[in-house]
Amino acid sequence: LARPASDVTLDTQFFEEPTSAPVAVPMGKFAMYSGWQPDPDFQRQAALWGIALTQPVAPEELAAFTAYWQAEGKVFHHIQWQQKLARSVQINRASSGNQARRDVNTFSEPDKQIPHGFRGAK
Repeated sequence: LARPASDVTLDTQFFEEPTSAPVAVPMGKFAMYSGWQPDPDFQRQAALWGIALTQPVAPEELAAFTAYWQAEGKVFHHIQWQQKLARSVQINRASSGNQARRDVNTFSEPDKQIPHGFRGAK
């Protein structure tokens, strides 16, 4: 009671609940369609499935995934599509290994030396 009243005021914007529109998730099984999106907490869910994605899914990765599965015409539940996406991203990132891709149109240049011990070696 002997303390003076605080002159600190709290900004209400930091204490309001964010109002975000719910994400429309198709019910049941559905074929992949253009514009499909994984859940906002996709990286966390992938970690629960044992797939640690250090970076969010890039738009190019998502576009390639949806294009492939649209052509396939298979139907799965939303959660199954997300699991497929997580595994696909994991495999594609591991296979690229951050290495430059080999140009398949270049010809290799053979060396002109014969290893010691082979015929023709001096």
